[in-house]
Amino acid sequence: MTQTTLPLDDGRFALAPGSATFRDSQLERSYRRAFLHRDRWQIVLAVVLLNVSNVVFIATDVDFTGGTATLRLLLGIRAGLLALSLALVWILWRDTSLRLVDGAVALWTTYVCVLSLFLATTRPPDYAPRVVGDAMVVLIIYILIPNRFLLQLFPALLLTVGTMIDVFTSMTLPPASLRVVVMAFVFMNIFGAWTSWHHHVDRRTRYALLVRERELRDALEKARHTRDVLEELLPICASCKSVRDDAGYWRKVEEYLTERTERDVTHGICPDCARRLYPEFPDLES
Repeated sequence: MTQTTLPLDDGRFALAPGSATFRDSQLERSYRRAFLHRDRWQIVLAVVLLNVSNVVFIATDVDFTGGTATLRLLLGIRAGLLALSLALVWILWRDTSLRLVDGAVALWTTYVCVLSLFLATTRPPDYAPRVVGDAMVVLIIYILIPNRFLLQLFPALLLTVGTMIDVFTSMTLPPASLRVVVMAFVFMNIFGAWTSWHHHVDRRTRYALLVRERELRDALEKARHTRDVLEELLPICASCKSVRDDAGYWRKVEEYLTERTERDVTHGICPDCARRLYPEFPDLES
């Protein structure tokens, strides 16, 4: 995927090629922080859904393993998913770094994929529903688990490749079912990756527009403040000290003040001017 530049008037909002993230790391961190609260709840939804299915399919483990040591191993792995899920939720609700959040989400997602691949080894070779479940997990990774695009792509492809190896080496599916399985995974990856990519770009576009709007609003407020300050300045002639009014006419300062303040103006002389103009009258200085 090529570099994408958002429809704005400078290059600060360019996206890095292949990752759908802002090239400006500071802007990317700001974006992630802005959307972190919403992403938390979306991740929790994915965690809840997968853990519910994790518990429900314990009955299927019992059916296929018959209470052997394999069942105890499966229960331990499923318990590990629950423990990792709780740790992920704990990390999400702490004020931690974005790298830690991304890493924790990626680790949890990869664990789900490894769990799915291991479960496949405990099912009969003609048990097609396990493949359908893996395809749904691939779609969930792309659509429901918000993370950096590359950290979505890796576990989804890991699960896809692992499942395809298992399908062609261990399962005994009819050719028609095999074609359906392959097409399902191809469709899930293409649709999921395309949707995820455009979702990342669209959200960053909206955020960039919001940032740009905020910058323009701040610039407008600054311009208004500058205008107000300039309007408050009083032009005075450097020679005769006449004042220019709002209509552009030069008037004596006494007339201008009398009109604006509605107060009469009287005259005197300051000590400095008295010394300069009338040195022969020292009494005027006081």
